[in-house]
Amino acid sequence: MTMTMTTTHTGTTKALPGVPFPLGAQYDGTGTNFSVFSEVAERIELCLFEEDGRETRINMTERDGYNWHEYLTGVGPGQQYGFRVYGPWDPQKGIRCCPNKLLLDLVTCEQKHNEANLENNNDGTDDNRSCNYGAEGETDDPAINDVRARQARDFLTTLLLSQGVPMILGGDEIGRTQHGNHNAYCQDNELTWYDWEHADANLKEFTTRLIELRRDHPVFRRRGWYQGRSIRGSAMLDDIGWFRPDASGMSEDDWKQGYIKTLQIFLNGDLGYVDKRGEPVQDNDFLVLVNAAQEDMFFQLALSEKERPWEIVLNTSTRLEDGEEGEKQSDGLKVKAKGRSVIVLTRPRK
Repeated sequence: MTMTMTTTHTGTTKALPGVPFPLGAQYDGTGTNFSVFSEVAERIELCLFEEDGRETRINMTERDGYNWHEYLTGVGPGQQYGFRVYGPWDPQKGIRCCPNKLLLDLVTCEQKHNEANLENNNDGTDDNRSCNYGAEGETDDPAINDVRARQARDFLTTLLLSQGVPMILGGDEIGRTQHGNHNAYCQDNELTWYDWEHADANLKEFTTRLIELRRDHPVFRRRGWYQGRSIRGSAMLDDIGWFRPDASGMSEDDWKQGYIKTLQIFLNGDLGYVDKRGEPVQDNDFLVLVNAAQEDMFFQLALSEKERPWEIVLNTSTRLEDGEEGEKQSDGLKVKAKGRSVIVLTRPRK
């Protein structure tokens, strides 16, 4: 998982314990305190990146509860940094910290391909939870490659627009692959190296847009938990709402149906808290359409208002390399979502 800020080395950098709050990077004129929250991390490295490509890794040894922190002297505005988070792999508990589970391989291989490890493909888990969409491994089939690319964008979208600290495996943003080898512990070669020459520029640009969307809108990085109740002064709208494709609210029975693969998520731009200056933190409202089904689906947009129409800001079914930016304005009150796609819409606060 990586983040960036602007900082500069001013002489020798010394690592000190630091403090757990506030989260993120806080410069005090002498150095910078770094703090990151993780419930599952077993080890975290703070990485400093230089313009010439050099990287310095600092093991974060200080921890209070789930907050990992370190203070670096001589580091201030201008420095690019990131966190490398190491944790357990336990899918049954929803914990999937594994450097060998690559996004591209997740949508390319249903079976493990660890033959290069010379253990007759017996090493590693068989619990892949992946899909190849019609062909195992790389293929020239345009239809299969289209759905694979779309699913990769879907997974990045649901990750980066979720609450909490997003954990991205380095290289997923450029389509790095290990060709189905998910236990490459003994491979220090082209299989595990970054192939910059064949980096997926389109996927990188899409990921950049997602990060910018998250950075620019606090609704995607709230300070507290959702309450599932109305916010005073927000026209009695809940802080979060769940709707069916026909714009009716999700019922208890809907949540119990295993076949439900389509829904709308409303995120209220009135966040219900104030900033350091005591000013209310407000953002645009957002509506996220999720269509995990194979078939295209029409959505009757939830909470529609004629005076404030929903505007499409991101659509995972469109590609950038052909210059397609997708629809900027919804057509009436209905939007067609391609099979296996996510659409993000927004509207300004009243």
